[in-house]
Amino acid sequence: MDLRHERARADRATGTVSVLAPGAQAELVLTGEIDISMNSELVAALAELEQLGLPIEVHTRDVTSIDSSVIAFLASLALRCEQPITLVDPPALVRYLVQVAELGDVVEVVTRREEPARSSEKLAGDAVLRSREDCTCAVCRATPALV
Repeated sequence: MDLRHERARADRATGTVSVLAPGAQAELVLTGEIDISMNSELVAALAELEQLGLPIEVHTRDVTSIDSSVIAFLASLALRCEQPITLVDPPALVRYLVQVAELGDVVEVVTRREEPARSSEKLAGDAVLRSREDCTCAVCRATPALV
């Protein structure tokens, strides 16, 4: 990665991981950019959710970026917690990764809001918009730009 790309990543907002227990269920709320760098927060959330022992709703509506490590976390959550896992209003990217990881048997996906989440807007198939048009790192060079 070149220095410009590293600075661009550092300037972007990071994500948040929150566990709420408003009643008869626990809520795991993920927002922003969620990736492997948030592993300690995800592990802490997993421990807290296991301890609560309640059915779990995972809210990803405001996730703007997610990687496969978080999908692996969802699979681990489904295996370790003996309660049902429901993914509420996931954006298109999250739905796609859940489908690719074949988690449909262990995670129920539900839509409660009709309008698309921010990261769902204009997501077309497997084409990905480059984060920086002028970046020359290997990742950006290998990623097709939408025209």
